[in-house]
Amino acid sequence: ALALAAFALPQTAVADPAFGIGFTLLTNGQLTVGAKIFSNDEHDKAALSVGLDYNPASNSLRPNAGVAYLHGHGYGDVNVGYDLTDQTFDFGLGLGALAKKADEEVVTVVPAP
Repeated sequence: ALALAAFALPQTAVADPAFGIGFTLLTNGQLTVGAKIFSNDEHDKAALSVGLDYNPASNSLRPNAGVAYLHGHGYGDVNVGYDLTDQTFDFGLGLGALAKKADEEVVTVVPAP
């Protein structure tokens, strides 16, 4: 009965995350550079993002979260972040490159004669 109950539960899809590096233009005109992790690696789809930027103008780190669109080998995102030095919230528009996915290895099992 327990096994039947497990099959009756809705199955959730698990997407692989994607990684990227890029630049973010902040609403105050400053440009940051950073890395992001995206909630999925499906191209031509929207994804949630979390990232950490370095802002050379304020010499500080800027954790951020946002929404991105993944396309080809790049992304565009809109995010909100917190400048750890200035202790202020700001908004940004980002562009960057996605890390290439490792090719999946195909294993063929041949039965012994």
